[in-house]
Amino acid sequence: MKGWSLFAILAPNITALVSLAALAFNIHTQRQTNKRLEREQASNVTIYGYLNDHAVFILENASNVPIYNVFVMGVSNNKQLPLQEDLTNCKFNPAIYGYEYIEVLPKLTLNIDFTKRFSTSDDGEHTVPKLLFTDSQNIQWRRLPNGHLEKCKYVNQLKKYGFSFTDAGSNQKHLDEVTD
Repeated sequence: MKGWSLFAILAPNITALVSLAALAFNIHTQRQTNKRLEREQASNVTIYGYLNDHAVFILENASNVPIYNVFVMGVSNNKQLPLQEDLTNCKFNPAIYGYEYIEVLPKLTLNIDFTKRFSTSDDGEHTVPKLLFTDSQNIQWRRLPNGHLEKCKYVNQLKKYGFSFTDAGSNQKHLDEVTD
C-alpha cells in the first residue's frame, strides 16, 4: 500500500514536468519556425560578381515579391569593414568602390556593370559586391560578399552619409520616406 501512495504523490509531479518539457519544446519550435519564415524572402535574394573582360555583379531576386531600397556597393575582398566605413568609401571614392541604387526590384535577375568602378591590385585585392535591401515585411537586410545574410538597419545610415535618391519615379517610395 505504501508503494501506491508514493506513486499517487509522484504521478502528478511527473505529469507536470513532462507537460513543461513539451511546452518548452513547442515554444522553441515556434521560434525556429518564425525565424525561418522571417528570412524566407530575404534568403531568395543573392548577389555575386565575376571578373572576365569586365566586372559584373549579378543581383537576383528569386522571391515572388519585390524588394525595396536596394543598395549595391563595391567593397574590398581583403577587408571586412563595418558598414559605416564601406559607406564612406562609396561616398568619397565612387570611382574605385561605387554603388548602385534600385528603388524596387521585382522577381528577376539583373546584371550590374561595375567595370568603370572595378579595381584590382597586384596582391589580389579587388572589388566584390555587398548588398543592402528591404523585404516586403519591411525588414532590412545585408548580404555580405561571403554570402552571409543578416538583419541590418541601413536606411538611416544611408541618409546620414548623404546618399540621395531623388531620381525615382513619383509613384515609388523614396528613401527619404522610409524609417528604420
